[in-house]
Amino acid sequence: MDKYTIIIPTLWKSHRTQSLINDLINCESILEIIIIDNSGLKITPVIHSKIKYVQQNENLFVAKSWNLGVELAQSERICILN
Repeated sequence: MDKYTIIIPTLWKSHRTQSLINDLINCESILEIIIIDNSGLKITPVIHSKIKYVQQNENLFVAKSWNLGVELAQSERICILN
């Protein structure tokens, strides 16, 4: 089965973001979850082997965050959750 890279650019404004990440961790078809944190809030990321946490000092906004996530992705199959 092919595995997917999930890219999530976030400002951590929704309480559902953490719940979404927890659900994705348990999905067998997901190779990795790349979180692009644009908030500048120094959030403590979820620690899990599937998660790459990328903290930005400034907001890259959506398109640049997507591009950064794609550059870091290990899989050719990519899903962007925005």
